[in-house]
Amino acid sequence: MDSVFTMLQRVSIFILAASLVTNLFAETEYKKYFQYAAGLMVIAMVITPVLALAGEKNNLESWVGNRILDQKAKETEDKIRLLGKEYEKTAKEQFEKQMKQDIAKQCGVGEEDCEVIIDNNRIEQIRVWVSRMPEDVSMRISRLAIRYGLSEDAIFIQEGER
Repeated sequence: MDSVFTMLQRVSIFILAASLVTNLFAETEYKKYFQYAAGLMVIAMVITPVLALAGEKNNLESWVGNRILDQKAKETEDKIRLLGKEYEKTAKEQFEKQMKQDIAKQCGVGEEDCEVIIDNNRIEQIRVWVSRMPEDVSMRISRLAIRYGLSEDAIFIQEGER
């Protein structure tokens, strides 16, 4: 609001000064040229603050646009975070399935007869159910322990149904 009053004050002072100079040239042929130039200067004095306000409007639009982009970026980050969790879950399930297949193959049983407990992407425990206990059970436990980096106490081969 102060800028409007300042602009009106400057235009008023300029018009008064221009009227004084115009009266000095009252009887000459240059009067009409001076009035034309003074009119152009008044128009420029009025338009300049209006254009400045329009520039501030563009800055406001830019600021609002930036806020919208920031919000969209945050939403995208949230989506990526959710996708990461889904990917991690899927990868863990695939890892567990692959381990079950590998262990089942080594023990000569089906996948459904194997249980693998995984924590923090590391195998913590292996359980295998067999229909008949093999004679070399301790050898199989040792091989599984070495292969998967576990202690033999974390591997169980049990006779019977799951």
